[in-house]
Amino acid sequence: MPSARYKLLGKYRTPAFRYGQRVEDERRGEVRIVGLSAGRMPWPIGQTKRTKSLVLYRDLARAVRRESVVAIRHWWGVGANAVRKWRKALDIPLYNEGNCASPGSPTTSAVIRPHGTVLCYQPHGEEGLLIADIDLDAATLLLATRCKAP
Repeated sequence: MPSARYKLLGKYRTPAFRYGQRVEDERRGEVRIVGLSAGRMPWPIGQTKRTKSLVLYRDLARAVRRESVVAIRHWWGVGANAVRKWRKALDIPLYNEGNCASPGSPTTSAVIRPHGTVLCYQPHGEEGLLIADIDLDAATLLLATRCKAP
């Protein structure tokens, strides 16, 4: 049984695919599926001209948007650098639902700026009311849609 820190907030499955099939990777563009990873969550491996890596599409893209870096690394068997590149390509802020919901997180609630840094937070285990002065001109619809419950 995996540790609570690797718990996923959503349900994900390996997509059906055919070797040689061309699919759209959300970071690299069109890739050809050439293999299947050996991670806890097997995933199609795509190849551009030379490079091979997991295809960032379907449930993996959904997981990268929602889950913590630690959980993605654990279940898909990738390194921190791969997750960092995926999150950058998908314009995911530093703190997302998965990072703040993880056991051991230093915060139970946080207000995040549109570019992903913490504006203020409520420390874990401390009672209180979190109040923040939000700059509405800096707020974006994109950030609001990211935080909307699925």
